[in-house]
Amino acid sequence: MPSFVVLYADHGVGFKTQSMLLARMFYLIESEKISQPIYTPEQAQAGTSNKDFLRQFIGNLLHTAFPNLLAYVPCYFYWLNIC
Repeated sequence: MPSFVVLYADHGVGFKTQSMLLARMFYLIESEKISQPIYTPEQAQAGTSNKDFLRQFIGNLLHTAFPNLLAYVPCYFYWLNIC
């Protein structure tokens, strides 16, 4: 099933670079190459893994920004633990 991202014309500049930076950040976190916490004590309990924090943070961000999205594609968000 193909996926599409719709952008406004003025949002296209830098999208590829931003996507690449996000992909690199996800890779570094998921592969546990960053050992220091990426969160502040106010954002998560001490001992929370960076993987868990990032998944929860991104899941909450997507759920808040697109609350109707889960009604259409819930299976894409299982790995974020927000379904």
